[in-house]
Amino acid sequence: MERVVVKCLSLYLHQHKLINQQQRGFRTKKFTSTKFSKTLNDWTLTLDGGSIFTAAHINVANSFDSVSHPRLLYKLWSYGITGNVLAWIKSFLTERKQCTKVGNPVSDYKYFISVVVQGSCLGLLLFVIYINDIAKLFNQQCVCKLYADDLKLYMCMNLLNFASDLQYYLDKLTVWSNTWQLNISQ
Repeated sequence: MERVVVKCLSLYLHQHKLINQQQRGFRTKKFTSTKFSKTLNDWTLTLDGGSIFTAAHINVANSFDSVSHPRLLYKLWSYGITGNVLAWIKSFLTERKQCTKVGNPVSDYKYFISVVVQGSCLGLLLFVIYINDIAKLFNQQCVCKLYADDLKLYMCMNLLNFASDLQYYLDKLTVWSNTWQLNISQ
């Protein structure tokens, strides 16, 4: 059932162009190597043109373990995912529990209130949806490349802007991070 939901959700998101094109993580025919080669090309063109660039590499801390279920459900709803599908996803996320087994001993079960299951195909897609709008914080001046929870920001430098200009975008990222309760790794 989970694979059917993923297939239908993916098709819906693709048809309505809802997933940001900067996101390369967990998407079919979107490869890490493509992201790296495009980034390298941008940097090479910048340097060949006599300019310099500044970059920031950012990772979301405990990303899959920090997804707020109510906020995720809100984002799904805002993308037009409603009715029985949204109810099914809510049920899929609600009252999840797990234990750890090493050898024969098994730990007590622990309930999760803010986790997207990493070992599930739906969990990966839900995380991509949750972090999808992060790319909207940036524009052509500050390029954003995403691979799941890894974010690369860079911008060309000239006499009109300095490395401190990147701070403006990092501040926007901090506000987004606080709003959606995803901490940035330090």
